[in-house]
Amino acid sequence: MSNLRQTIIQTIMTKPYLTGPQLEQIIAPLNTTKDQFISQTNKTLDPIGLILRACTSDYDDQEYFGICQIYEDPNGKEGLGIRAEIVQLYYKFLELLINGQNNDDAPITVGKLLDIAPDNITQSVAQDGLNQLKSLGYIDIVNDNVRMGPRGLLEFLPKFSQKSLESEESNSRKCQICFDIFLAGFKCSRCSCIIHKRCFERYSRDRENPPCPQCGCTEPFIPYGI
Repeated sequence: MSNLRQTIIQTIMTKPYLTGPQLEQIIAPLNTTKDQFISQTNKTLDPIGLILRACTSDYDDQEYFGICQIYEDPNGKEGLGIRAEIVQLYYKFLELLINGQNNDDAPITVGKLLDIAPDNITQSVAQDGLNQLKSLGYIDIVNDNVRMGPRGLLEFLPKFSQKSLESEESNSRKCQICFDIFLAGFKCSRCSCIIHKRCFERYSRDRENPPCPQCGCTEPFIPYGI
C-alpha cells in the first residue's frame, strides 16, 4: 500500500463520518474512483477487523461513509468512547427506534430520553451526554426530536437490518418496496404500509395516484419519521 493511500485511510479513520463529496475530495489525489477505493481499502482493513462502510440515510437520502468495526456478534455492544450511563441511554434510544417499543408512533423526543435516563445520573449529565452523542454523529436532534445520526447508521444499521431479516415480526419495520429496514419516509394514510422516500419517488414516478402496494388504496401517503 502506498504511503499516500495509507495517509488517506488514516485521515478517514479520524472522521466519525464523511459524505460522498467529502470522501471524493479526500481520495482525489489517488486518481481512482470511489468504488475502487472502497474495494481496495477494505482488502487492507479486513485483516484487522475494520471496514469502510457506506449507508444511505432515510432522513435525507444522503450517502455516508465511515470506517467501522466488523461486528460478528449481532448483539454485541461497543463502548462508543463515552461514559457507561450514556451508552446505556443510547441503547435505550435504539431499542425504542428499532424494536418497535415506540408503539404510539410519536417522535422520540429529547424529553422522552431524559425520562428514561439511568437513575444514577442527573438530567444535566444526561443532556450533556445526548449533546456528545450528537457531536459524534450517533444521533441527530431536529426540533427536539431525536433520530439516528450518520455514525449511528454506519455502525448499527447493518446489525439491525440482520435482526430484522431474522425476525418473524419484522415487516412493521420494513419498506414495502425494497424490504430493507425502515426509519423514515412515507406511510399509507389507510394502512400500516411504510416506504422509503427514495423508493416512493421511484414507485410513484409517472403515476398521479399510485396505489398502496399493501392495501391497494389510492389514499395519499403522508410523511412519516422525517
